[in-house]
Amino acid sequence: MRSLNSKATMRLLLTITILVFLTGTSFAERNPIKELEIPSDKDGGHILDFSRVGYSYGDKDIPDVRVVKVVKAPKRGIDATELIQSAVDEVAALPYDQRGAILLKAGLYNVSGSIRIKESGIVIRGEGANSKKRTHIHSTRTDDGSKSNSALFLFSGGGSRGIVAESKTSIIGDAPVGRFWVRVSHPDNFVVGDEVIVHAETPMTLIKDLKMDQIPLRKGYKEAYYRWNEKTINRKDMERVITKISGDTLWFENPLSMSILQRYDGGYVAHYRYTNRIAECGIENLYMDCEYASDTDENHCWSAVVFRVAEHCWAQNLEGKYFGMSLTMLTNYAKNITVRNCKMSEHKSIIKGNRRYPFLIAGQLCLVKDCYSEDARHAYATSGPRTNGPNVFLRCRAKRTHTDTGPHHRWATGTLYDNVVVEGKINIQDRCSMGPGHGWAGVNEVLWNCEADAVAVQSPWACGANYSIGTIGENWIGFRKERPQGVWISHGTHVAPQSLYEAQLLYRKKTQPGGVFDVK
Repeated sequence: MRSLNSKATMRLLLTITILVFLTGTSFAERNPIKELEIPSDKDGGHILDFSRVGYSYGDKDIPDVRVVKVVKAPKRGIDATELIQSAVDEVAALPYDQRGAILLKAGLYNVSGSIRIKESGIVIRGEGANSKKRTHIHSTRTDDGSKSNSALFLFSGGGSRGIVAESKTSIIGDAPVGRFWVRVSHPDNFVVGDEVIVHAETPMTLIKDLKMDQIPLRKGYKEAYYRWNEKTINRKDMERVITKISGDTLWFENPLSMSILQRYDGGYVAHYRYTNRIAECGIENLYMDCEYASDTDENHCWSAVVFRVAEHCWAQNLEGKYFGMSLTMLTNYAKNITVRNCKMSEHKSIIKGNRRYPFLIAGQLCLVKDCYSEDARHAYATSGPRTNGPNVFLRCRAKRTHTDTGPHHRWATGTLYDNVVVEGKINIQDRCSMGPGHGWAGVNEVLWNCEADAVAVQSPWACGANYSIGTIGENWIGFRKERPQGVWISHGTHVAPQSLYEAQLLYRKKTQPGGVFDVK
């Protein structure tokens, strides 16, 4: 196990004791990462500041949007798909400042397709998820959900992200993970307030150092798909906003979730654009479920709510049952999404790959908090090389899991699992030949005061580390035993502050009272 030596452990415990019990000084007044003396990785990178995630970067609470349209449940179980979609389209046609919430009154709404929200400023609101007077959305579709990847509510703008090629500017020198700034060759290409991507190259030299070109092949998979290559992995585009320019240095509102190293071809900064990325949309106070024929039936709706090509949106106070995949899925080009106070149980599907991920993050700068799961495979997970942090799971619970919680495949970066409690395993590891070449599932990942039956935390050979801090649960060595162990601190005993995310948020609000763009 890679852990702090006894002297460093004593410093950690002494720091906690002095700060909390002797002086009474709150961690809100200090930087908790620095105070706990958590070691840097070998390239000088450190644990991220996770405090700038979710809706409006955590600077504002989710708004109570005014109701602009009221819909009553149809009688006798008549299909309500057109009724709800027409209400969405009607509100979408209004000027932006006249849009708002569509209130679905309590009752049963049978929906045979997907409700699509394609414009900004639209909120779907029910009258409750778990009371007798609840708004119940019931999917009646019976096609193969595992193939159609169907969603009951799809929040999605149009198109994908485009890079402004003429603005691309090379990064000078190394920029370790956790840093808020990079040096660039042409800073005059940018001004404060620009939305940019900060791209970290993932060349074959890095893939070879990670030994992901050596993943044992499984029958039925082609080498080009199974083993990592530059085309499948080189998607480390961190979306950021420039907050300050000083000489050749660009500062951002969020830290780097992956080190940018010249020995791995460095990286660049560039402007980006979307054709239509929606924002200020939400869904709240609903109970949702779907038709099913048996516990292993898959001919039904697959997910309740999907966000893609969307930013600064939310889902709250939702309960879902019977879906094969997710209650909330934050996928392609989803950013700054908050999911809170949601519950998913009683999945209906066979229990194997690409099923039962009730709360899935495949975007960036997202927050999932105070959620609950039963009967999942991967209860709280990230997925794929486009998953670039910071992302946070906070105070989430899972019972009766069928496999592990944690990063799922192919080099997700910068996720915090904060006070996540799981019946089952939490793993951050090289998944190697699991699935279609999952390999190193994540890097710069942090477990903070989590609890599970068993926990594996490994660190890759190159380009970052993974951390287990204050984790309770059996330390098992991982799927591939020869992989390096991660950084373990205070295994078996929780540390202070109780929540890293909340301590960082309080500290940040003290030092930046005007919000993430309050930079001098």
